[in-house]
Amino acid sequence: GAADGKKAETGTTRLVSIENVEKYITIGEYKGLTLDNTVDAITDDDVQAQIDEDLKDKAEPVSDAAKEGDLVTVNYTGTKDGQTFDGGTANNYDFVIGDGQMFEEFENGVIGMKKGDTKEIKIDFPSETLAGKEVIYKVTVQNVRREGELTDEWVAKNTDYTTVDDYRESIRSELEKNAKESAQEVLKNTAWSTVLENSEVKEYPQDDLDTAKTEFKTLYENYAKQGDMTL
Repeated sequence: GAADGKKAETGTTRLVSIENVEKYITIGEYKGLTLDNTVDAITDDDVQAQIDEDLKDKAEPVSDAAKEGDLVTVNYTGTKDGQTFDGGTANNYDFVIGDGQMFEEFENGVIGMKKGDTKEIKIDFPSETLAGKEVIYKVTVQNVRREGELTDEWVAKNTDYTTVDDYRESIRSELEKNAKESAQEVLKNTAWSTVLENSEVKEYPQDDLDTAKTEFKTLYENYAKQGDMTL
């Protein structure tokens, strides 16, 4: 328990100080629990996925024309019948060409544009509200970024390693370490909840019950006050 007379709140757990635990709780069996310690195996695909993520994070600006796979930042204004419409305008909007985040015609329209280019892209809207309406997007490219190739040069420039193999190995070790830690956490939580489920609360210390009721009441009185209501 916490120090005498002290109370601490942690999430839904209330620490209380009592002399005789047995009066209030029957603790479940906690010796000889059998628990399954499963650590997820790290596959080559997991390692590759992390590397792909790193390559994407470190995409560099390029001055040539945007192509599929590039990360572009655009400003756009959409109009139909010369009027702007809700959700049709955005600034500094990022998307990867070919990921299908935008309409296909929009993404294809940006291919070949360079930083600073502006052009109009026409789209026939499929949606019911705008059915048969032609929407014109005026698009300005703010930035074109491109992923590097995974080479020793890229590794030396962007990581603490000098070769692709060392970098790949470090990613694997890191993922394995994380998997172990997360398995430990699961094990600990499972052990704790198993003991908890097998335990029984016979009664609650009156002081703590009173404190909890007061706090609960105060909380809702404050809510009520904020809404100009009484409890």
